[in-house]
Amino acid sequence: MRVFKFASLLLAANFTSAIGLDLENEESIVSAGRTIVEHIFTIYKGNETGETPGLLPDPYYWWHAGLMFDSLINYWAVSGDEDLPGVISQGLLFQVGPDNNYMPPNQSKSLGNDDMAFWASAALTAAELGLPQSEDLPWLQLAETTFNTIAVRWDTETCGGGLKWQIFSFNNGYNYKNSVSTLAFAQLGARLARFTGNTTYSDWAERSLTWLQEVGLFELPSGQNSSEASETPDRVAIYDGTDDLANCSEINHIEWTQNDGLLLSTSAYAFNATGGTRTWSAYSFAGLVYANSFFAGSEDDDTRGIITEPACIPTENCNVDQIAFRALLARGLARTRDLTLNSNTTSSDGDSTTYDTINRILRTSAEAAARSCTGGESGNVCGLDWRSESFDGSEGIGQDLAALEVILGVLPRRRFATVNERVNNTGSGTQGNGSNAGGNNGTEGQAQGGENAGTGLRLPTFALAALMAGAVAVLL
Repeated sequence: MRVFKFASLLLAANFTSAIGLDLENEESIVSAGRTIVEHIFTIYKGNETGETPGLLPDPYYWWHAGLMFDSLINYWAVSGDEDLPGVISQGLLFQVGPDNNYMPPNQSKSLGNDDMAFWASAALTAAELGLPQSEDLPWLQLAETTFNTIAVRWDTETCGGGLKWQIFSFNNGYNYKNSVSTLAFAQLGARLARFTGNTTYSDWAERSLTWLQEVGLFELPSGQNSSEASETPDRVAIYDGTDDLANCSEINHIEWTQNDGLLLSTSAYAFNATGGTRTWSAYSFAGLVYANSFFAGSEDDDTRGIITEPACIPTENCNVDQIAFRALLARGLARTRDLTLNSNTTSSDGDSTTYDTINRILRTSAEAAARSCTGGESGNVCGLDWRSESFDGSEGIGQDLAALEVILGVLPRRRFATVNERVNNTGSGTQGNGSNAGGNNGTEGQAQGGENAGTGLRLPTFALAALMAGAVAVLL
């Protein structure tokens, strides 16, 4: 395979300082994304001769590469860059493992259920957005096989269910049931339900979120918990995890953007697949309230609306994993807008407010992220803290992916195909080789799914009472 041409462009380009970003100009947004992708390919060398496809160098972990390919597919879908499909496909296929379920033997020392789900998510994004695929190993098959592999690990021996973080008993974390593994699995289920029409997948998604609530990892304001517990918090919260050796009686209360992003994505796809049920309406709005009030809810007027990582960015102690988490929240916000909301609504049920809030967070954060991209010799390498008004000296894959996803999130809604659309209209799906590279770029109109999908979040009375009264003021 030829070396990706970005590498040579980097040597010849005359860079200007910072990333120019005009939020009213789609070409400017895509160009900003391209600048970030160029820097990604100064780190990822897996497509070059003698390197291992799909692997990032130290200090990055295997899951980072899965997230990276997912983001690169999102960028390709709006840019149509003809050099990307081959590089992405090479990496996604090289890491599938002997059973085509994203369990490569060389990752066994640290393989988690969340890691597998992130790679399967990238494969499913490839299916949804029409990335050309192998006839022998379609993207959908990879996503389904991985989902089924994870599903059989649902562990009812302790805590009434849930997924362990680590897969193998010899790994640290095997006895930790965490939110990200469960939510990444739920998101995969919701997306597969929408893509295939198989409700078994969405049943798993709902089961996963119900378990998170029952065990105390996912809390909703009074009146929304499915268990109707008497002791409920005054805000939405998703906590990191719990020890199954203590039967999940002790909760690690740290909160991360990635979990809210996965909740939002899960809810958006499930809402769209089911035609907008009461349950998924409430989950979607709860995820947005959480994002707006906690992760982008600074009390400082100058930084309000900018997504941050409260658990580590203010104290400057984020590890290499945590730096990338905001990419998932930015993506979740964009998916909620694209798959559940009608931008033309003027109804009183919160839909217009919700749409405007998502765009405000994404646009404010995108501008802030772009301002952070003034580092490196090129003068346009992205930093970590978007509130800093300039590059803060921290660069890497996580910084790039977070900035890329939030900037791409500003673009107009895109359509995410179902398997029937792929088979009937583009020849991709599970029946053959994809041929509609980037064919859904920027398409306006409602996303496909249930008969009422895309008409906007129809919030149920209990959600309105619990969230709208106390949260719309926060959203405005």
